[in-house]
Amino acid sequence: MVAIIIDDMGHALAPAQRLAELGMPLTLSVLPHSSQAKAVARFAHAKGLEVMLHLPMEPKGYPGHNPGQGVLLCDMTRERLLEVLRDDLSRVPLAAGVNNHMGSSFSLHPELLEPVLLELKRRGLFYLDSFTSADSQGLATAQRLGLRTGRREVFLDHQAGREAIDGQMRRLLELAKERGRAVAIGHPRPDTIKALGEWAPRLRRQVTLVTVSELLDASSDPNQGH
Repeated sequence: MVAIIIDDMGHALAPAQRLAELGMPLTLSVLPHSSQAKAVARFAHAKGLEVMLHLPMEPKGYPGHNPGQGVLLCDMTRERLLEVLRDDLSRVPLAAGVNNHMGSSFSLHPELLEPVLLELKRRGLFYLDSFTSADSQGLATAQRLGLRTGRREVFLDHQAGREAIDGQMRRLLELAKERGRAVAIGHPRPDTIKALGEWAPRLRRQVTLVTVSELLDASSDPNQGH
């Protein structure tokens, strides 16, 4: 079972249209302050793709390394964190869940994550830890609070170029066969979209492609095993 997330969506409609044409059950994660956030979310949902909020969180090296508007910062009060979160959620309609954009600093702090994750739980949303830091507390905190949750195992296009992407696709398949399920994150770059299209037949033959929520639902079902 494999779920593929495409991050950084919302800057234009065209990449979402190309991704929809692949006929794969992709999950599109939309940046809240991107110029086409609402249009992309509504289009994706209408095409049967899953929508997530790509929630900006403070990275190490902030503000030099800047995740953009709508970011959750380490020095914010609980009230301010919730205010920013609710505004971000309002900008991405039809979102089934959330994953973090950047966040290598914010995600280290369970006390900051907790109010955010509790709000997601209250709304019936899942949380997927993008795992931008090996020390991220996102998954553990979400598990402790009883959210549907998981984490990213593979970045498809952390290194640019088809050779690197193809290597990550092979790794994704290996992990899925070894563990029974795996989550990959890619970006709406031409090379990545082309690779997904070319790998789609092999992926369909070798694994079950699902949305993130389907994968998390199966993970929490005791009848599914691990």
